[in-house]
Amino acid sequence: MKTDELKQWLAERKEAGKAIDVATCEITWTYGQILDPDGVREVVPEEYQVGRLVFVRSPESGGWVSSYDLPEESAIALHQRIDREGIPETWPFGEEEEAAA
Repeated sequence: MKTDELKQWLAERKEAGKAIDVATCEITWTYGQILDPDGVREVVPEEYQVGRLVFVRSPESGGWVSSYDLPEESAIALHQRIDREGIPETWPFGEEEEAAA
């Protein structure tokens, strides 16, 4: 992805994060690069750090959105929801692709 395309895509994810209702959104998680949760940037070895990444989606979001792309108030509310309800152990990543096959 070219730099301009990457910037636009990342900005779109931030905008999508604003549309997510964290009270009703679908939640999943995976392990990945903390500094690059979407896996689209180049991370130098000095910055390499793996951790648990939380992603959310709703019909309005147009796909999975990193919790880092949520507005601060929404991110706080999401983590409060996770504290109350736990985090799903199911793995919804790739369901669409499997259903289409």
